[in-house]
Amino acid sequence: MSQQGEHVPKSALLERIRSEHAFTEAAWNQVREEELLEPGVEGEWSAKDLMAHLSFWEKRMVRWSTEALSGQSFELPAGNEMVDQINARVYEENKDRPLAEVRTEFETSYRQALRTIEATPEADLLRTGLFPAWGDIPLWKFYATLTSLHYEQHNQSIRAWLESRSSA
Repeated sequence: MSQQGEHVPKSALLERIRSEHAFTEAAWNQVREEELLEPGVEGEWSAKDLMAHLSFWEKRMVRWSTEALSGQSFELPAGNEMVDQINARVYEENKDRPLAEVRTEFETSYRQALRTIEATPEADLLRTGLFPAWGDIPLWKFYATLTSLHYEQHNQSIRAWLESRSSA
């Protein structure tokens, strides 16, 4: 990706999102369905838990960016402690949901995120000040943080999980 001050064109941002999501999806397809329910992909989280986590943040990205661009006010979480609390709540709310339901939501939130970014005018991607709790980041960086960079972060754990399974 780019440094904070550099602009990433929409086409490059979308390509990176698609690439990171494709890796994640391919990883899930390498294992049996029941393995997607086993803890240990990232800490105690299963692949299903990670799908729910990623979906939650993509849906928030869609909602918050839509609200910000239309001038609505909203509260964006700030600080790792608040994000950790949200992540714990999302885990609790989703841990007993059926895999098929979570997987469908995972794909739906991904498509919604792509549509939101595709519909954003290139000039708006440079807008800053939309998310004060996160500093003066441009919109493209906000999008990247909750999509491609988020996938990339978790894909490191997924790679390690897959390697541990193949060596076991």
